[in-house]
Amino acid sequence: MAMSSDQRERVVLVDDHPLVAAGLRAELVRHGITTRIGPIESIEMLLADLVRCPPELVVLDYVMGVLGDAPSVLPLIVDLELPVVVLSGSADRLALAACLELGAEAVIAKDETIDAIVGLVVDALDGRCRLDSKALEMMSELSAARAEHARAAAVFTELTVREEEVLAALMQGIAAREIARESFVSIETVRSQIKSVLRKLGANSQLEAVAIAYRLGWRSRSTS
Repeated sequence: MAMSSDQRERVVLVDDHPLVAAGLRAELVRHGITTRIGPIESIEMLLADLVRCPPELVVLDYVMGVLGDAPSVLPLIVDLELPVVVLSGSADRLALAACLELGAEAVIAKDETIDAIVGLVVDALDGRCRLDSKALEMMSELSAARAEHARAAAVFTELTVREEEVLAALMQGIAAREIARESFVSIETVRSQIKSVLRKLGANSQLEAVAIAYRLGWRSRSTS
């Protein structure tokens, strides 16, 4: 028998830490907020559960094992037109800002007091969540970080195709002599190409150039 609308839980908790989920559920129920713990075996099971019995609010843990992290799951829940509050053990302000950008009503750290967490849930249920100064500040930091990332990544467009190939080889741990042998060129030619890569990336060593490439998630055009 289908559950009637007045029997449906107001909140669904999605958290792969059983003790955390059980403790928060007990506290919400103590405050008169009907709550159930959602399935975490797969994203398909979670979405099916939310469609079958939609709550007024989903409280989503930031990291959830097999389900992935909040930025990957959040848009799927938002698409169901369900409001979401993200509960995070991370202090990464940029990650939390990304959740707000993806449609979360609010984000809150797990190290906040239980009263603060319950209070935020109540505010979200009552439609009182607004982007406060802290949230706006985090989103501003996210925009600035993206702008800096784009600026830093732009230097890679200055690399020639051959320089990209050399950098990609260095990222795989291939030594200059081996790059020369596989490319049928002299070691001097490869060293010259490496120097050009370092100059364009503003790096002082091969290790620093590789670190920059990994940090920015760069991939050569030949492997993209």
